[in-house]
Amino acid sequence: MGALTCAAIFTDHMVIQMGKPVVIWGHDYSGRKITASFCGYTADTLCIDNKWQITFPPVNTYGGPYELTLTDGTEKLTISDIMVGEVWIAGGQSNMELELQNECHGGDELKVCKDSGVRFYYTKKNPYIDEFFYIDEKNGGWQLPSEENSKCWSAVGYYFGKKLASDLGVTVGIIGCNWGGTSASNWIDKKNLVRDNDTKSYVDEYDKAMEGKTYEDYLADLREYREWEAEWQPKINEFYSMNPEGSWDEAQEYAGSKSRWPEPLGPRSPFRAGGLYETMLRRIAPYSAKGFIYYQGESDDHKPQMYEKLLKMLISQWRTDWNDPEMPFILVQLPMFINRDEEDRKNWCLIREAQMNTHLTTANTGIAVILDCGEYGNIHPVNKIPVGERLEMQAMHHVYGK
Repeated sequence: MGALTCAAIFTDHMVIQMGKPVVIWGHDYSGRKITASFCGYTADTLCIDNKWQITFPPVNTYGGPYELTLTDGTEKLTISDIMVGEVWIAGGQSNMELELQNECHGGDELKVCKDSGVRFYYTKKNPYIDEFFYIDEKNGGWQLPSEENSKCWSAVGYYFGKKLASDLGVTVGIIGCNWGGTSASNWIDKKNLVRDNDTKSYVDEYDKAMEGKTYEDYLADLREYREWEAEWQPKINEFYSMNPEGSWDEAQEYAGSKSRWPEPLGPRSPFRAGGLYETMLRRIAPYSAKGFIYYQGESDDHKPQMYEKLLKMLISQWRTDWNDPEMPFILVQLPMFINRDEEDRKNWCLIREAQMNTHLTTANTGIAVILDCGEYGNIHPVNKIPVGERLEMQAMHHVYGK
């Protein structure tokens, strides 16, 4: 690999948002002049501190395929098969993450998805930055729809994109940026969390967990957790293979112990405050996009009174990172959920209230109500078609005026 590189999200088959400035960025040797050409425009900039960024004017018509070329006078890069269409970022936790191959209609959908008009980019799931981070990040890229490629796509993101592509008659790009089990606090800059006495508590939880511990102590705890998980999880899987309707309490009894999830909180944990903001969200901002779809809240039910403030902070944070204070943001309101255990889920009602209040008091937001889409005993309802399509209805109404 040469010195001239683009950020990992810029690859063949990418989709560029119509009607918004096109921001391209990457790395090279300091002092080199980077010249880029795209869609009839040419622009250049100087690489400073090994970083460069170029902004093209908006492309105001849908179409493609186009090429993006970059050169520093020594090296040249070409990115091909670029479409100008509609781009949405799919954020949240496991219900946004749930893969198309595991969705109840996924088997049939995968056979016909090549005609969906959807392309997909998955932000690499890296909980911490080390010497392998940038190598792993490059082992990805935009994907065309196919029976094989689309297996691991977000089902919600896919159904949203498919309906939008059909209604608008354009190519839709979905950027997945999500991680199961995460709090909204994982996706907000730590510097912003500590500025508020309430949200600072999420950072304090991390500090308390690491109090008196060395990094080596933390790694020892993490290794011990992984060893436990490697023995415990297969027993859980075995129980449900024999007892599909069994309860979670029964499964844990069969496995010999209660779940110890989540993993120990520490420098490598995806669940530390601000962690995934640094290792995932910042890796894709400010890629040109129309808006955000967001399905999350389950993991914040232990602090429901904080969620409205936290969610509004997240929306503001992401809009700031994309340099658009009114960027559309469409929420999924949590569905009904009654589990096969004795845990009280009343806090989910408070999370739903916080989600609705956020929508009603925050400009340029929408909310997909899916109260009727829950499943008894399953925190991950497997029918994601109504979720994706109701998100799309909100986008058509609030964003596209249809």
